[in-house]
Order: sequence, then structure tokens, then C-alpha cells
Amino acid sequence: MEFLKWILEITDISIKNVYTIVAILEEASDPKNDMSGRLLVLSHLIAYGGTPCFHEQFSKISNESVIVFDIYNKFGEFNVACVFEVKMEPKLVSEVIDEPLMNSLILYNLYKMKRCDPYYFA
Repeated sequence: MEFLKWILEITDISIKNVYTIVAILEEASDPKNDMSGRLLVLSHLIAYGGTPCFHEQFSKISNESVIVFDIYNKFGEFNVACVFEVKMEPKLVSEVIDEPLMNSLILYNLYKMKRCDPYYFA
């Protein structure tokens, strides 16, 4: 089990489940489908729903994917369209997930802070 010590406040985040969402190959090969754009929008929808995730075009895990960190056990409530495949990643090396995890927490906190209606968020 991986743990992350958040710098700004004393919070231990336990990473229970990590998922990758990739486009199904038949759908991705169609030039009319902009799968990169769809994955980007999907990552923002999941983050807005309360689950940290991040879209990576050149991922070390797979070609292009959305990496979901189900820290708060909310990902099960989200329905993913049938053009995407969701895979659970049971064991990932911390060097591979450090940067995507930080990026996913930044995106998650962006939407969390916007709900609080702040004057400034960077």
C-alpha cells in the first residue's frame, strides 16, 4: 500500500485502488473520434466528481490513458462510456505514479477550490 504525505497540511493519503482508462482500439482507430480530447474531458469529469485523476498522453503505464487514484472510494459511482476500457492496476512502482499522482491531486483540488468560490487559486 502506497502512502503520500501531503506537504501543505498533515494528511496521509492511502492509495487503495489505481485504475487506467484507455480507449478501445476499434474506436481509437476511427479518425472521426478524437480519443485524446475525449480522454481529457473524461479526466476533468472524474476530477469534478471528486476522484483524483489525470490524463496522460505519453504515459509510462500505457500509450494514452487517464490514471485514476481512487483515494476517496468515489470512482465506483462514476459510469464510464462503453468506448473506454477501465483496468485496475494492482501494483505500480512509486517512480511511475509520483508525477501523475501529484498532477491528479492538483486537478482534484482545482475543482474542490472552485466550489468554495475563492478569490485566488494557483
